[in-house]
Amino acid sequence: MVKIICKWLILLILLSYIAIASIWAIDKASQRTIADIAIAIENNSEYNFVTVDGVKEKLQRIDAQILSTPVADLDLDNIENALSIDNSYEKVECYISSDDRLHIDIVPMIPEVRVITNDGNSYYINKDGKRIDAGNGFFVDVPVICGQFDENFNAKSLLPVTRHISADETMSRLITMVEAKSATDILLYPRVKGQIINIGDTTDLATKFDNLMLFYHNVLKYKGWEMYDTISVKFKDQVVASRRNKALKVHSTVVEDSTDREEMSLQGIEDLTVETTTTNSSQPQQQPTH
Repeated sequence: MVKIICKWLILLILLSYIAIASIWAIDKASQRTIADIAIAIENNSEYNFVTVDGVKEKLQRIDAQILSTPVADLDLDNIENALSIDNSYEKVECYISSDDRLHIDIVPMIPEVRVITNDGNSYYINKDGKRIDAGNGFFVDVPVICGQFDENFNAKSLLPVTRHISADETMSRLITMVEAKSATDILLYPRVKGQIINIGDTTDLATKFDNLMLFYHNVLKYKGWEMYDTISVKFKDQVVASRRNKALKVHSTVVEDSTDREEMSLQGIEDLTVETTTTNSSQPQQQPTH
């Protein structure tokens, strides 16, 4: 019986110690404040538009007394949510280490293209089409797309076009801007002054760009870059070009399946204002117009 009573007394003493220690620890924690703030920005070396100083400024606006806030009172979820409002951040994570340091890890948005709307507004979008504000002093050398976009036709829909351009060294040097008149009337602006390329819509881009590069190869070899003012690859398996000098005679040629496309395109190039590539002879052929 005595042994049982002793065991219960020991247990009661231990529980009392734990309770007192917990109260003491809580009291101490309530007195501890954030010792420092450590900000880590991932994958930011290429653009550097998200800076440690910039994050600290945002923290000051969220809570100017954050360094004097007791650790126990610090609302990490509130800090994360407040920082996540900034559309320059892909992901925000906050935690406190054992040395009372507040850690803020940020994954920034990576801009893929710059968007300029018809009313003069400008912003960037990332690979998922998420918008990134273009603030003062913030410039990233990425492809530029222009147009008027809405929920039915958004800037993200042009990313396949800019990616095709960026993936080809020649095209990336040649094309300076993409403009969307509509979803079916997309224009490319090359460095050649006064020249426009119409690719139509975003379907079958690989073929359209292959045909365009073949045409430019022939123009460069036989004519010169400035011979034509308008080039269109919007029609299926056709390249249509309009001369700058409208007084010159216009010719049109259709190439059948059995014809070697490149060989044909090299023949009589000096007399062609319309270059058509391989078409399916079993289907009606659409004649280009000027």
